Amino acid sequence: MRTKLPILAILALAVAPAGSAFGYTDKNLHDFCSRANCTDGSEPTAGLVMDNSGILYGTTFRGGKANTGEVFELVPDAGKYKFSVLHDFGANDGYPDGELILDKEGNLYGTFEGTGANVGAVFGLTYNGTKWKFAVLHQFSGADGEYPQAGLTYAGQTSGKPWDDSSPLFGTVASGGTYGNGVAFELVRSGSSWTETVIHNFEDSAYPNRLLEDTAGNLWGTTQTGGKYGGGLMFKLASGTWTETVFHNFCNTQNCADGSAPFGQLSMDSSGNVYGTTSLGGTNCQDNGGCGVVFQRTSGGTYLVLYNFCSIANCGDGETPLAGVILDSAGHLFGTTLSGGINGLGTAFELATNGESAIYSFCAKSDCSDGERPAAPLIMDSAGRLFGTTSGLGGGGNAFELKPK
Repeated sequence: MRTKLPILAILALAVAPAGSAFGYTDKNLHDFCSRANCTDGSEPTAGLVMDNSGILYGTTFRGGKANTGEVFELVPDAGKYKFSVLHDFGANDGYPDGELILDKEGNLYGTFEGTGANVGAVFGLTYNGTKWKFAVLHQFSGADGEYPQAGLTYAGQTSGKPWDDSSPLFGTVASGGTYGNGVAFELVRSGSSWTETVIHNFEDSAYPNRLLEDTAGNLWGTTQTGGKYGGGLMFKLASGTWTETVFHNFCNTQNCADGSAPFGQLSMDSSGNVYGTTSLGGTNCQDNGGCGVVFQRTSGGTYLVLYNFCSIANCGDGETPLAGVILDSAGHLFGTTLSGGINGLGTAFELATNGESAIYSFCAKSDCSDGERPAAPLIMDSAGRLFGTTSGLGGGGNAFELKPK
């Protein structure tokens, strides 16, 4: 198992309390590690995915019988959610760290990092009407990469469509490959067999995040480190040829005002503008490397910082966004921060044209029963409700719902 590079430094950040009004009400859907020996899982560092009946699916990074994580579901039931474990990872695999995807039949696909000599794999969970069946679809060897951490992507994913079962799946691994810096890969299904192909070896940057596929089949992404200035970069892999074009090298302005160490997923609007977050950098709290930014690359090629975190006294607006952002139909951006907020233990935020607001600050309830330290992206349903996870990072974590007031 390999830890994402900036995490250790991020955990050392300390924030003083600050005031903020909540625009959403919080509902705890499940507290992890609430069963003996954490058999319900612990530390959900990835976000959730929802099927068309409102069932939520996700993973935990730890917990379970071997403490190597689980796949779970949350089924809505009379205003509450029924929790079930779908797969418990074993001592020789495990550590799922990336969002799941759903296909049109309701089956699940994801990645795990692996343990020991196992350097990770792509897996599938298929449902036959009565039970779930787990299968490894591709086992990484090191030459084709090691430690997949970011999950999978496919054509149509950005519009909310499930995977069609036939188009290629794409993903990244954190290290390995020709230069040891990770790869981007393509996974193609043919009947019951799967073929994996390395489409890009990262040479001048490392730790690639989750990919985004645009309507032309190009793949967009970021890396957490490397590039011209060492702060990571934003790139595109051209469809078919997979030729890399670098669009931005982070930390290329004084004091990293453009951001450093991009983390999480990218989002693209209908005009071709791309949005993301950096975990560090920006114009505030320079003593610890910056508190992160939300950025935009316009369809015309201009890089812009849309928001600098810790802009409000005592970081009441949050700091250290690790998940990227999602877009609603009005073009507003939503995301989470690992730290900051009233209690210094993370926020959910909204960024609109009139500015940023922390719509919820975690650990606002007794004993942090509403969760702490969200590290994963949000999802939004048709009613505007937001769903996500808090990692706990040393605790159990939880799954939550945020409902607009």
